[in-house]
Amino acid sequence: MKVVGLEEFKKLTRKPRFAIKLYLDKKYWIPDMLELIDLIAEWKKKRVEYVKDRFDCEDFARAFKCFMTENGINSVGYVIDWLSRHSYNLVVSDEVYIFEPQTSELVMLSKRKIKYYSLFMPLILY
Repeated sequence: MKVVGLEEFKKLTRKPRFAIKLYLDKKYWIPDMLELIDLIAEWKKKRVEYVKDRFDCEDFARAFKCFMTENGINSVGYVIDWLSRHSYNLVVSDEVYIFEPQTSELVMLSKRKIKYYSLFMPLILY
């Protein structure tokens, strides 16, 4: 794990470019890939069930961000993607990844499915 200041974290999260980004901390704890994989495995064990309009995509995304914060990692973005009508997470590790908290799928930002993860003018809270 490494710790970076706000300005360095902003450089690491410059993509997606066309986004409204809110940075809530002055320092960010970034997991290495092995730590990230271990935490995702723990997340899978805690999963709750999808309940339409009661515990759906935005609830999963908030819950994953909280889970990571509880484990000392605050370099997770909570994404509200207006165009895709979906919420999910961005995770910073060795690069920026999309994390789908409903399925625990981790995808490189450049390999995302645009239909589900447009990242066109989303709101991202880090």
